[in-house]
Amino acid sequence: MHTDIIGWDIGGAHLKAAHLSVSGDVLAVCHVACPIWLGLDQLDKAISSIKQQLDVKSLELCRHAVTMTAELVDLFENRGQGVEAILKHLTGVLPDNNTWVFCGQHRVLPIEQIFAEHYALIASANWQASAHLMTTAVQNVLLIDIGSTTTDIMVIENHQLKTSAQSDFERLVSGELVYTGVVRTPVMAVCQDAEFQKMRVPVVAEYFATMADVYRILNQLPDNADQGKTADGRAKTRPDSVRRLARMIGLDAQFAKDRDWFDLAQSIKERQLSTLVSAIQNILNKQTVKQPLVVGAGVGRFLIEDIATRMALDYRQFEDCIQFNHNRQSTITNTDCISDHAPAVAVALMLNQYHNDQAGHSSIAGKTLLC
Repeated sequence: MHTDIIGWDIGGAHLKAAHLSVSGDVLAVCHVACPIWLGLDQLDKAISSIKQQLDVKSLELCRHAVTMTAELVDLFENRGQGVEAILKHLTGVLPDNNTWVFCGQHRVLPIEQIFAEHYALIASANWQASAHLMTTAVQNVLLIDIGSTTTDIMVIENHQLKTSAQSDFERLVSGELVYTGVVRTPVMAVCQDAEFQKMRVPVVAEYFATMADVYRILNQLPDNADQGKTADGRAKTRPDSVRRLARMIGLDAQFAKDRDWFDLAQSIKERQLSTLVSAIQNILNKQTVKQPLVVGAGVGRFLIEDIATRMALDYRQFEDCIQFNHNRQSTITNTDCISDHAPAVAVALMLNQYHNDQAGHSSIAGKTLLC
């Protein structure tokens, strides 16, 4: 019997979900804060919240596809223990006879068939799900996913993912994983100095402000992107962000004009962009494909369009390269939201394809467009 599918991307700070109908329509996507480092009960709260947002009457009546990065948080002694603990916890929340886990290598396995030898394949593999979906859509592509905390850089040539790196360690070494994002990243992790009133000023090594403050000041932070607490626990308004950013150079907000704080934020943004452009160029220098289509995903994809322009490369958003089915039941009012949830959408479509293959007919969802 066909049932709805929910794709889950379990991060250390957020839980993202994509809801597919029985016919493969993408009905809704959403994400909520989920600080798993505080305890696995945070996952219960996040799943409950998403269930309400997706308007799903019963999780038991749905199929579920899971990918994760949350095993990295310091709640767990090591990553293997993290994968095991999260999967064990999910069996008490999701139906274990209707839950599949993404194990890399383009496959999902039933949760009851997951053993210790699979843990390394499951850990932080969500980027592979997005990349696999894109290999079916575009011949040569530079897929970049900028989220709240990290940036994933993936090169696809002739419909094949070009990487020998699998673990976070290997991807950090190769430069395909850059720990910088547009929300949670502390300003002090982006730059050690910045330009303020035509002076080069050192940035203090304190957790006073994050990149969410920078992009809020620049009026570029997407709605609903900043789900967690601010550095000082206060409001998420532009004046509060200015106050926090001012502390990063040892000042109070009233010391300077609004334009000065805007220019300071722009200076910090430029440093983050420079880091990302350098990482991307280093990766492309090792590849034979030199003019790939740039495809952007994640809440920070507004930066990817800037990067593509600077590198003189064509740009598309994630959903521009995947033809999603929609019907009158859909609650998606802005299809750009699909790009914010690329791994969750990808594993849901993967599970949909898996069951259609098992049934002996092709999927009607996730048809590809050769951009």
